[in-house]
Amino acid sequence: MSTAQEIEVPPVDTDTTPAQSSPAPQPDNFRGLIRPAMAEFLASAIFVFVSCGCGINAADTFKTPGSQVIAISLCFGVTIFVLAFMIGHISGGHMNPVVSVCFVLLRKISPLRGIMYVVAQFFGMLIGVAFLRACTPSEKFGTGCFAANFVHEGLTNGEAFLSEIILTFFLMMTICAATDSNKSNQTLVPLAIGFAITCCHLMSMPLTGTSLNPTRSFASAAVASNVPGCEFVWGAHWVFWFGPFFGGILGSVLYEFVFHDGGAKFESLIGMYRRRAT
Repeated sequence: MSTAQEIEVPPVDTDTTPAQSSPAPQPDNFRGLIRPAMAEFLASAIFVFVSCGCGINAADTFKTPGSQVIAISLCFGVTIFVLAFMIGHISGGHMNPVVSVCFVLLRKISPLRGIMYVVAQFFGMLIGVAFLRACTPSEKFGTGCFAANFVHEGLTNGEAFLSEIILTFFLMMTICAATDSNKSNQTLVPLAIGFAITCCHLMSMPLTGTSLNPTRSFASAAVASNVPGCEFVWGAHWVFWFGPFFGGILGSVLYEFVFHDGGAKFESLIGMYRRRAT
């Protein structure tokens, strides 16, 4: 009599591809919300203190307008590069309400997170420029008016508005491309954004002083408004709010729907339109 028994062996799964899963959203607790908002607050304060301080001191250190533009442009770009590297893994390193609002519209962050970021950026920049004023000798208050933005002589409000739209469009296209999840290497994200900031300042420093960031413009104007010789800082201030927001939203939406994922979202919209038309 045979003692051999048939043993049923379960089939072996030869598919070695790891299961794909979407990353879990960060919870709105200390680590998921408060800590990133604190990082945005701190980085925004440092950004204004360093970059706007450079705008004040460059006028005394560099005697020619060209050297002043180069020094200030590099200071803004390098400061953003360093701060984005410092807090990018914590909050994304926005430091700009335009970036946060655009990311909310693209559903990259939640509306609550976006609100927290914008509030943190607003108060962080006010605190940063207040510390800058406290550290600046009173005789230098009128030098650059704390890097306040204004429409320079010979330029119309409409031309300044268009300049801010185009430059912020360029900046948001760069940010969306640098942070695209399809890119295999994102180690140069802070550097790319910092270079974009530098390029924008090199182009428009002689035109508007370069805003790209409504909160930064507001903070500089708020602290310089009572300085003799700086009463003009609120003139055409709307340019530095509507221009960056309009250009930023346009650039981010264009990249997301036309260039991200090979334009899959754009093709989906076209297909939906055709189905409704038929």
